[in-house]
Amino acid sequence: MGDYIVRNPKKVVDMTVGELAKECGVSEASVSRFCKRIELKGFHHLKISLARELVDAKDDGEISGHISVDDMEGSLRGILSNKMEELRRTVAMIDREKLKKILEAAKS
Repeated sequence: MGDYIVRNPKKVVDMTVGELAKECGVSEASVSRFCKRIELKGFHHLKISLARELVDAKDDGEISGHISVDDMEGSLRGILSNKMEELRRTVAMIDREKLKKILEAAKS
């Protein structure tokens, strides 16, 4: 389910919990449990979080997946922008307290 959400955030924002459950082949309760497991209050909170991410990404500028031999410099800038956006989203999802505990445990 997580993979589907990451690959289709725009679709998920417009879905009901039942539609997401059907698309992922799980129950509505599984969707709710998934949301709680990733420390969200529920499906509605997931949709709000996704919508914010989409708006933030749009505000940062549209990132193109287009690669062209005729515009190698632009293509390389696009690749760099895509990777930077992936890293930004990954860092935004990190639970700082859990990371702190992991790092402290690794020091021991």
